[in-house]
Amino acid sequence: MNEIIKLILSLSLSGSILALLVFAMKPFIKHKISKSLQYYIWIVVLLRLIIPFSFEGSIINQLMYSYKTPEVNNSQGYIQQVDGSSGSILSSLIFPNAQGHVANGVYHNDTDHSRYFTDLVIESIFYVWLFGVIFALTINIIGYARFSKQLKQRNILASDEENELLATLTKGRTKIKLVRNRFITTPILIGLTKPQIVIPDYKFTEQQLTNILLHELAHLRRFDLSIKWLTMIVTSIHWFNPLMYIIKKEINRACEMSCDEAVIKNLNQQQKQHYGDTLIAVVAEKKDVVRALQVTMCDDKKNLKERLLAIMAYKKKPKLVLFISLLLLLLVICSAIVLGASVEKINDEITESKQEDRYELITPEHWSVEILPFSSMSFEENGNVVGGIDVTPYYPDQPLSQLRSNHTEVIESHPLEGYFTEVIMEKIKQTPPAASGDTTVTETLHFYFIIEDKNTAYNLFFNAQDVDEQTALSIANSFTLHSSNDTQ
Repeated sequence: MNEIIKLILSLSLSGSILALLVFAMKPFIKHKISKSLQYYIWIVVLLRLIIPFSFEGSIINQLMYSYKTPEVNNSQGYIQQVDGSSGSILSSLIFPNAQGHVANGVYHNDTDHSRYFTDLVIESIFYVWLFGVIFALTINIIGYARFSKQLKQRNILASDEENELLATLTKGRTKIKLVRNRFITTPILIGLTKPQIVIPDYKFTEQQLTNILLHELAHLRRFDLSIKWLTMIVTSIHWFNPLMYIIKKEINRACEMSCDEAVIKNLNQQQKQHYGDTLIAVVAEKKDVVRALQVTMCDDKKNLKERLLAIMAYKKKPKLVLFISLLLLLLVICSAIVLGASVEKINDEITESKQEDRYELITPEHWSVEILPFSSMSFEENGNVVGGIDVTPYYPDQPLSQLRSNHTEVIESHPLEGYFTEVIMEKIKQTPPAASGDTTVTETLHFYFIIEDKNTAYNLFFNAQDVDEQTALSIANSFTLHSSNDTQ
């Protein structure tokens, strides 16, 4: 499976499992631990969905590779004229290209075409997912740009008294702009690099305006705008996961609840009452507007009752509760680490290949070489594929036909003497996979290096019309194999 698809699926699965665990705990912790800790827990879920960090023994990594059969032999090819192959290996693993692999001869031994069709399906899935990500990001960013433009065109400078109140609340340490706008019906905080508080162009009392500014400043101090953007990006990446939209809604709810808590923790009972009244006043005037990447004082009337009850019931938590809350947060973090993600394959392909057997051969200087997955190589001359090498599992009791593709006709076959292992040379006529749409019959020359103690065959092949037999024999003569236990 393509490694990006596998990684995204593993992150989505890992994050979803963690989210379900948090949802299961919600009835028991909803009124017990602070709203801020609940918000931080959801941030951990969000990070689990986006950060591809994992230990090799993590649950998801083991699950994603539980079906993987051990490789018969991992070999690292080496061409005398070529350096730095790891980038090509990584690129081939990450970006699927079934048609390119057909041209490069990767499916040379794909006798039932199953590998070709599997790669074709995975390639289609990859591009559907990528289109969804680009579409979701584009819609969100364009929507934000339009919303920001409309705000900017209708912004009105706040009065001197309002700016003085803002300066008093920030103590002059935070640079943030305050404006009024007729376009909106609820106060918002917007702008990552140049944040500004935008309030409706209504007449607010000094107490109401103080509460509004305290709320938006709390969002600013806690970097909630950044979390809002991160949530949008994660949702765009996991657009195919229905649970992601529930997680997004829960993060927004927890954000507002924790922001309320941050504001009221230093208020007396009467001030809490005024703060709740301000929320009610804002909701009374609120109408549906274009949703964008900003934080609002009240964006959901359904959550208002829950927020008001939490405000009036707020009490400072005992130290024991705070200690248990921190333990719970630590438990969620540990669960995220234990769940992990799928990260094994790329590491295996790049690092393990350096630890296993290594083959060498010499090609003409004017040829170029492309490193392919599964230790294969493709040879090109003037931009045309002229041959390559495949590494294939092969057991001595199997017929040699197991190394050939379907629709092949053997023209000549005989063993070669003087090599370090058993070598069989064959000339065959073959037709590419029917699904590729290419019906051209080609004649190819093959050198099968049979390594019995490794249960492996190295298939060195050339297009007969591009490479003469003498050149092919010369390259075959240069082929050597070094075990990982050999001293280099």
